[in-house]
Amino acid sequence: MTSDTTPPITPARPGFGRRLAIVFGRLLKALFKVALVIGLIAGVGYISYLIIQELQRSFGIVNEQVNFNRQKVLEIGHDLGQLENDLAAANAAQDARLAGLESYVQTTLADDLARQDEMLAALDLQLSGLLTQTQVMGSQITALNDGAVALQGDINENNGRLDTLGGEIDTLTNNTNDLTNQVTELQTAVADLPLEDIEQMRQVVTLFRVWEMVTRARLRLVENNAGLAANDTALALATVEAIIAHENTHPDLQPSLALVQARLTLANAYLPANPELAALDLENAWRELDTMLALLLGVEVVEAPTAEPDNTNASPPVATPTPESGG
Repeated sequence: MTSDTTPPITPARPGFGRRLAIVFGRLLKALFKVALVIGLIAGVGYISYLIIQELQRSFGIVNEQVNFNRQKVLEIGHDLGQLENDLAAANAAQDARLAGLESYVQTTLADDLARQDEMLAALDLQLSGLLTQTQVMGSQITALNDGAVALQGDINENNGRLDTLGGEIDTLTNNTNDLTNQVTELQTAVADLPLEDIEQMRQVVTLFRVWEMVTRARLRLVENNAGLAANDTALALATVEAIIAHENTHPDLQPSLALVQARLTLANAYLPANPELAALDLENAWRELDTMLALLLGVEVVEAPTAEPDNTNASPPVATPTPESGG
């Protein structure tokens, strides 16, 4: 009962100084918190500023590298474009050169084969004419041998009848001498003319063989086979030297043969190391041989077969004077 009636005890109220100290302490705490917040904000801002500066610097470096790489890529693209253009131009030039070379080779081979066919046809005509002359010569020699045998029999018979014939011996001797002279002249004429034709034909066939060797050597060079071309050139040179040294070679052929020999000597020296220069000398030698063969076989027959086709069949009259002169 007593405790329930006792009034509550109120605490003593602090003084002014105490309250001022509490307010000042609270104010200091608030200022400290504000300063701490401001410091944190300033630190975060400074750090953010540094981060932004570093990011800008990094972005600048990356941008410079990207620009540099972009420039390099553009330069490489330009170089690749120029290289493609150069390659295209080189391929076009090479294709044109190959086309020109192929056309030249085909044209040259076609001309050589056509000329070779013409020369072979002319040689066949010459050979047929020579065969006819040889047959005629054989017939004449047979007739002369028969006449000589008969004449020798007559002479032997006349010598046996010298004692009985008496004054007829002088007449018979004169007739015998005349007949012997005629037989000698006829034998000389028959022997000389065919031998000249045979020797001329031998020279033509030999020169044609040299012409064929030179043609084959030129074809070897077109096939890039300088070794076989050197062999053909050496064989052709040896053949020409043998023709020059032969005693029956006509003096009018010596200058042309010397020119052919000089060209083949140069070509033989160039092969197989320098086929380009050898090809020029072989071409000159081939042209000189072609001219010589054309002159020996007849210029009008060899050089104009298309304009005058009948001249090819008319070439045998060149060889016909032999039997006429022999008869």
